Amino acid sequence: MCGCIASPGRASRQNGWMRSCSRASTELRAAREAEEDQRIIDFVDRLDDARIAGTIRYRRVSTPEHFEQQMAPALAHWFNHQTHHRGQLHAILTGLVGKAPELDLLIFQRLSALPAA
Repeated sequence: MCGCIASPGRASRQNGWMRSCSRASTELRAAREAEEDQRIIDFVDRLDDARIAGTIRYRRVSTPEHFEQQMAPALAHWFNHQTHHRGQLHAILTGLVGKAPELDLLIFQRLSALPAA
C-alpha cells in the first residue's frame, strides 16, 4: 500500500515517497482500466439518442433524497467532475511536497506525445 497520504517528512525522503506513489498509481490505474473504465464504456455504448435526451433518477450516497434530472447535462457533469478531483489532488500534493507535478491535460499530452515522424 502506498504511503501517499502520510506526510513525506524532509526533502530527502520525498523522492522515495514519490516513487512509492508512482508504483501505487500504476497498479491502481491498471485495476481501474480493467474494471471501472470498461463498465463506463459499456454503459455509454448502450445509450441511444432517446435515452440521452431523457432523464435519469438517482440517489446520492450521502443523502436519502431521490433526484431526477436531464441525462445529457448529468453525463457532461459526470465526465467533467474529475477535474474537480484533479484540483483537490494538486492542492494535497502541493501541501505535502511543496510543488505538485503538472496535472494539466494539455501539458500531459504535449509531454507524452511521440516525436513527429
